[in-house]
Amino acid sequence: MSVLRKTDLVGHRKKKLIKNGKVRQMRKIKKGLSALLLFTLPAILLTGCSKNSNTVNTNTVNKGNPFGGPIPAVGEYVEFGRYEQDGDENNGPEPIEWEVLEIDMNRALLISKYVLDCKPYNEEFEEVTWESCSLRKWLNEDFYDTAFTEEEKACIPAVTLTNPDDPLADSDGAGGKETNDKVFILGTDDIRKYFPYSSWNEEEARGYSQALITDATPFATTGKETHTFTITRSMFKDTLEENGYTEDCQGLTGARMWVRTPGRTNKWAYVVSPEGVVAGGAYCFAVNQPQGVRPVIYVE
Repeated sequence: MSVLRKTDLVGHRKKKLIKNGKVRQMRKIKKGLSALLLFTLPAILLTGCSKNSNTVNTNTVNKGNPFGGPIPAVGEYVEFGRYEQDGDENNGPEPIEWEVLEIDMNRALLISKYVLDCKPYNEEFEEVTWESCSLRKWLNEDFYDTAFTEEEKACIPAVTLTNPDDPLADSDGAGGKETNDKVFILGTDDIRKYFPYSSWNEEEARGYSQALITDATPFATTGKETHTFTITRSMFKDTLEENGYTEDCQGLTGARMWVRTPGRTNKWAYVVSPEGVVAGGAYCFAVNQPQGVRPVIYVE
């Protein structure tokens, strides 16, 4: 039996390929691949992020590349901007973590992982819409200027928001005009889209969503009026289990936070309760009562 050395095997195959006229074709393919790598490899290296990275590199943030690398997936968390969170102002503000709610072409919708501060919907107890309330002004001026650098601001577009009326029947709460905002909070329509209810009562406009349970930072609670509590087993068994929650909710701490939608009149507004419930009518709060704030932004 003759043994074919590796060099002989290669030569044997090469002769067959030449005979079939395929060597020329293979050379063309190799040249094509070389050209492709020449153009794509620098682009890959410029991302500066590994495949699994979901943390913003603020040194490379620029419009069109706010994450400094590959766009994260829906449900992942990213860091973008900085805001005081641990309650120790001596060590400076901490990076803000955001949950990705939606990816649309080159634009991502983000909501802060935690309730970041505690503010009234409006400073005075009076009829207001989202357009005229003091919370909107604070988010788009004070928070915006505090949380983001000039490079990061360039990545945050102003978007047009539709502000629907109170979804509860027989309510006088009017959503008001469309607004253009860079920073905002979710409305009841947004919540139903991004945090689907496991239980919904049309008559009371009441929805339950375990995914809405959101803790507050120490800065948002220390010396402030942010209402938080931890979900107990009895609460789970008495109410939440029958509304679609799982046992995992036990032990979670949630904070009450504002929703953009007006309540039964424009002196009231919706909130998300600490256990992740959104409801109209008597469950809304007076606009001048401080509640938690969970900002939302688009980046592109």
